[in-house]
Amino acid sequence: MTKGGCYGEFSVVMIDKKGSRSRYKSPNVITFDMSKALSHLLVGDAAGTYAATYLAVGEGASLAPTRSDTSLESFVAQYPFGDIVFLQGDIRVELKVLLDFVDPANGSTLQEAGLVAADGTTLLTRQLHVPISKTEDHQVEYTWIIHFT
Repeated sequence: MTKGGCYGEFSVVMIDKKGSRSRYKSPNVITFDMSKALSHLLVGDAAGTYAATYLAVGEGASLAPTRSDTSLESFVAQYPFGDIVFLQGDIRVELKVLLDFVDPANGSTLQEAGLVAADGTTLLTRQLHVPISKTEDHQVEYTWIIHFT
């Protein structure tokens, strides 16, 4: 019997006003709440409640992500997804958010991110990344790809 599941890829790209890009890429941690969300979605229970809807960002994080995480360490802001794309016959989904030059996170040193469900509080994934001092001088693009196997 083949086991199925899901795993994620995470990347964050800093883009300056000239278009130069710096990228950080990593696998990410899928929380226990993601498993719970998938089981509820499978049977149509609270269909919108557990849908991945937002990207949350935080600063100053020091604790490595675990499957038991239920929140970011130091929340800064939360954003609805700008782009959602289904890939490879709908077995992968790519979620993107662009923090623009002028953004509520300006002045923060971003270091963690997570996918948050439609209820605004259920953390589905969490990942640390290299510290990024968010200013008006650059945009920050977050991309999450969730693979279903």
